Amino acid sequence: MRLLLVTLLLLATTMLVQAQNPANWTVELEKGADNNYVIVATATIQDGWYVYSQYLESDNGPIATELVLEEEDTKLVGKAMEDGNQIKGFDDMFAMEITKYKKKMVIRQPITAEKGNAIKGYLTYMSCNETSCMPPQEVEFEWKAK
Repeated sequence: MRLLLVTLLLLATTMLVQAQNPANWTVELEKGADNNYVIVATATIQDGWYVYSQYLESDNGPIATELVLEEEDTKLVGKAMEDGNQIKGFDDMFAMEITKYKKKMVIRQPITAEKGNAIKGYLTYMSCNETSCMPPQEVEFEWKAK
């Protein structure tokens, strides 16, 4: 009986964590000239929650947001630009200087891809509020270069 109760409690906790998604992402592809494109990833972040920059001072704190391309024929071009409701400063929870976003975060990453090639990858991010963090999550994307 005790084992059943513990199992039900763990199941309920897992379902609660999975149901909570403090950041909702959309990922779109903008066509530029020739074989140039821009991946535009936009997060709408619930009140009280934050998503972390791709550019953190160390790996000793939150998981940085990361955009990963899976196809070898698709290449990142330069550094991604970030925009949104940015907060920079010392974070007590992680005891370090960080850059995080509240309410909205936009990432614009230029890439190149030959016509007909797959543009496939994922975005990894972590969300925290003032007292706790969600485990890192992934948002997959895929298009065909035109």
